[in-house]
Amino acid sequence: MNQDLKKVLKEEFPFGVLLWENMIGESEEHIDLRPNLKTKSNLPEYIDYWHQLGLKVVGWHFQGQLKAQPQVLKYYGLDRHPDYLVRNPDGTPYIGGRGKNKVYLDITNPEARQYFWEKIYQPLFTSEPDGSSSFEHLNLDGIKLDFCEYFPGDEQDLMMYQRLSGMRLRYPSLFGEWLYQKLAQTRKEGGIIWQRGGGLGVHKVGFVWTGDRGRTWLQFKHTLIAGLNASASGIALWGTDLGGYIGGGIQAEEVYNRAVAFSCFSVSFHDHGSALAPWDQSEQGKDIYRFYARLRYNLLPYLYHYVWEAHLKGLPIVRPMFLECPEDKNCWEIDDQYFFGEKILVAPIFKHTKTRQLYLPEGEWMDFWNGKIISGKRWIEYPVPRSVLPVFVRKGSVIPVQLSFDLKLAGRITQENKDNLISGFLVFEGGDFHISGLWQVFDRREKKNPNAKLNLTAERSILKISQITPLRGTILLYAPKP
Repeated sequence: MNQDLKKVLKEEFPFGVLLWENMIGESEEHIDLRPNLKTKSNLPEYIDYWHQLGLKVVGWHFQGQLKAQPQVLKYYGLDRHPDYLVRNPDGTPYIGGRGKNKVYLDITNPEARQYFWEKIYQPLFTSEPDGSSSFEHLNLDGIKLDFCEYFPGDEQDLMMYQRLSGMRLRYPSLFGEWLYQKLAQTRKEGGIIWQRGGGLGVHKVGFVWTGDRGRTWLQFKHTLIAGLNASASGIALWGTDLGGYIGGGIQAEEVYNRAVAFSCFSVSFHDHGSALAPWDQSEQGKDIYRFYARLRYNLLPYLYHYVWEAHLKGLPIVRPMFLECPEDKNCWEIDDQYFFGEKILVAPIFKHTKTRQLYLPEGEWMDFWNGKIISGKRWIEYPVPRSVLPVFVRKGSVIPVQLSFDLKLAGRITQENKDNLISGFLVFEGGDFHISGLWQVFDRREKKNPNAKLNLTAERSILKISQITPLRGTILLYAPKP
């Protein structure tokens, strides 16, 4: 893992989360959700080092499943609490899940939930008193919950504390929400939960991803379609394994390049899988990845605003065209472009091509890259060399950003300075914008929405904040207070 980390740092790819899939319970002989002391003897030191680099550290496991082995059940004391497991009608543990060799924790049992937390999960997410990691308190920041779709359907006769209809889809939602809430209560900054699927209520688990897909044009496009359906169903926080978990064909690197650009303007920038890694791309591919990874950090204030809005109102972040323009019939037919928040329109590239036909709704739009103004309610043909993603912004928008010290979009951002960038705005001229005055702001700690006075200096279309009162570390909205 540290060898890969060195490659990321050498290439200056800024990133914030490290996921290690086989960190906890990587073999059939090993205890689930516990590090192997023989193969991971330095794990606590690694976790402390990764935290010092400003990273969140995340593990991975099957959701709600443990290996149906006597030593695993005995280790967690579940041999003495069979009623804490999902059972067959005769009282024996139901065995199924991934590989058909797992038992399921009964998430509907309140007493069992507390037991699971204390015996199984709490040691993963708590730290030593000095904040460090140990084998007893790993101090992880979250967990990726996989294979959520394996819980049996209603046709399987099972015993649970509370057996509900449709449990195959309810179980992953209930489990993810429970663990997400426990992390929020336990860790000062909360925790990261992202999982593969669920039914009603899955929007409460934190984050959902689309599972393993190939690095192909068709699967890339269908990922967006699936995601837009999720958005329309009330799931605001969803994402994908960026360029695909599994390798593709001869155009795999081009697919990856296009997926990197798309992910920059989506909820997650989550690179993961067995396909070619970003540091193994061609020089052009690495340049494209570096550019959009840095731009991603520039856009985090804008994204944070819509994450907050999703929390308050349930509105999705990646929005189908019809959600923003319901009166436009064309927008009901388009499934290959979307709004990123309210202000930004994105048209990803889903094939090998030199141009992209895209639709601009009514109004005036500004090209994100060159500021050119184009009138909408029409189709246009847009040139798309491999490094370019068509992105347009509603004229009159003011987009909050954070910039490196060169005040350039996608300017040099390193692992050392990624969390100490300069707050500012991108101004897409045409609105009633004033250089100073009172602005609506969000407190990162989500305690209140104060008014803050800003002193700003302008450099072309970029505004730099020189002073902000009364709070530091605030995220600025894109509209002045009336």
